[in-house]
Amino acid sequence: MPQSRNRTLDWTESEFLLAYLNSSIGAMLTEVYGRSYGGGVLDLKVYEAKQLPVLDPSTLRQDERHRVSLAFKSLVKTIEDRFNVEDEFEKLRSKSKGAKGLFEGEARMKLDEAIRIEEKARRKLDETIYDILDLTVKERKQVQHGLQELQELRRLRTMA
Repeated sequence: MPQSRNRTLDWTESEFLLAYLNSSIGAMLTEVYGRSYGGGVLDLKVYEAKQLPVLDPSTLRQDERHRVSLAFKSLVKTIEDRFNVEDEFEKLRSKSKGAKGLFEGEARMKLDEAIRIEEKARRKLDETIYDILDLTVKERKQVQHGLQELQELRRLRTMA
């Protein structure tokens, strides 16, 4: 964490923190520190967010910050692309129950591809953060497994 609570962050540090919080490590921490009130939505109050352990971007080497920045920008672009493809899919999807729209199959394939590309970009961001943290392969798998379990527990609580 930065030394001074009143210190303003420059864009590079802010971008790094956004990338970190969008990684699996950040997602796992928000699952641990946050709460779910129903409907599957995770709620994270300001005081809880302040307790989240984060990396201090000023302690990272320039090349590490650059790699995180590139991975995060790539993820943001793939999310924007997926949103656009989803919008197009919704326009082409048949509104009749059980019927398929004329170009729905092709639009579905494009959406599936956009989702696959986004997942790949998300894995790249995760790997970049894991590298900075010097996590072993086993530790990386534990983070992924732990995140999946926490998300599943939250989903199950919404069904009860």
